[in-house]
Amino acid sequence: FPLEVMQLASLSTVRTRYAPSPTGKLHLGGLRTALFSYLVAKKHGGQFLLRIEDTDKTREVPGSAQQLEEDLKWAGIIADEGPSNPGDCGPYIQSQRLPIYHQHAETLVKNKHAYHCFCTEERLQSLRKGTGQKGLPTLYDRWCLSLSQKDIESQLHDGTRHTLRLRVPEGSTEFEDIIKGKIKYQNIQIDDQILIKSDRFPTYHFANVVDDHLMRITHVIRGEEWLPSTPKHIMLYNGFGWKPPAFAHLPLVLNKDRTKLSKRQADISVQSYKDKGYDPAALVNFVALLGWAPNSTKEVFSMAELIEEFDISNINTAPAVSNHEKLDWFNEQHMRRHMSTNIGGLSQELREMVMRRYPSTPAHLVSEDYLNQVIRTLNGRTNKLADIPTFATYFWNEVDHAQIDATLLKKMWSPNADRLMTLVAEDLEKVPTESFTVEEISRVFKTVSEKEGVSSGKLWTPARLLLMGTPVGPGVPETIFTLGKSVALHRLKKSKQVPQF
Repeated sequence: FPLEVMQLASLSTVRTRYAPSPTGKLHLGGLRTALFSYLVAKKHGGQFLLRIEDTDKTREVPGSAQQLEEDLKWAGIIADEGPSNPGDCGPYIQSQRLPIYHQHAETLVKNKHAYHCFCTEERLQSLRKGTGQKGLPTLYDRWCLSLSQKDIESQLHDGTRHTLRLRVPEGSTEFEDIIKGKIKYQNIQIDDQILIKSDRFPTYHFANVVDDHLMRITHVIRGEEWLPSTPKHIMLYNGFGWKPPAFAHLPLVLNKDRTKLSKRQADISVQSYKDKGYDPAALVNFVALLGWAPNSTKEVFSMAELIEEFDISNINTAPAVSNHEKLDWFNEQHMRRHMSTNIGGLSQELREMVMRRYPSTPAHLVSEDYLNQVIRTLNGRTNKLADIPTFATYFWNEVDHAQIDATLLKKMWSPNADRLMTLVAEDLEKVPTESFTVEEISRVFKTVSEKEGVSSGKLWTPARLLLMGTPVGPGVPETIFTLGKSVALHRLKKSKQVPQF
């Protein structure tokens, strides 16, 4: 961090927050904002908060807030304070904090940093139309700022619908962004933002500032689309006499074709990645490297390693490009990690997937030992756990040779394949159960190959057809060992049922 930001962190507990609106699903950009906020807090021994900004009721999607929280938990981003685990700064849902906003709004009016606006929607539309035709920015003309105190009190007494507006001061607003550097705005270009709407709900800008202060937020980390709003927020901090937090505005995340990611893209929601079977640790790892670069060449990180390594000053200012081929690679790397550290967790997930796809699967085919062996056998053959029940259906279902494409059969089944498979099956049957290992199975194939004077491929290919019904898959000895002696022999002895050409 820049020196002044580090000094801020050393003087107080670092507190960051993720404050989404419940208007849809959590997507990659939102996940990255939450993750970076979480990493900054945890890196400095601080707290991470979740706050739901639901003041725009017209756009709220029922159930969205709960889904957002569940998606964050799935990703391992657990809030220290939030709707589900409140601390001393609650409520953490903005619609439950209306009296707080009204109280602070009156403070701004008394301090002359905000004023009542009684303009009708018709007048505002006429104003926007007029300035638009002249090619001017559509700024409010401060008509209501000139009202006398008597006029204001009269209209308030009559219950005239009105809003509350920020009174933008003269001059300029300058601040230091952790990522973007020093930024300066001329105040004459900034509109007198509505703070309290006519329905008495606060706007994002007002509620955001009040909540961040009252919740003791020290670092505001958000997307760069909020950069133009920052001077308004700083004006509000100044109006209240509060010290602003440190700001860090993250660069955009782009699609591979360099178009902007949108939360309306269903396939970039966290839920879609969950449904496709991506590992949460892999998705977090992938998202962490969208714009951030570690100080080493290391790419694969656990959450604990990210906390240790993360440095927000290493975030690029240029947009980050989301490459899903890289996500697949990360998923494969994390699957391999789990195989050595948490294969039991993988097998439990796989069991649920298998039972959803094949509900009548016998218990022994979804046992932990069997599924652990399936995962080991398929290591490197797939990069997503969820693909296994479809990719390797032969571990739970009989192979139906009648359904195999005729062209594929011709390629995989030679004229003497039946005799060769019979010999392999006979020799495998002689192997004692306690000696039925991958090494012993490989020895049987090698012996038959040498005895019959054929290449190993002449044995592997028809064996693969009988065992798996597919030209691609894991090694034949490993598959036979995983299926078990009785099942493997049962399939190998079906060579006479393969259609002949």
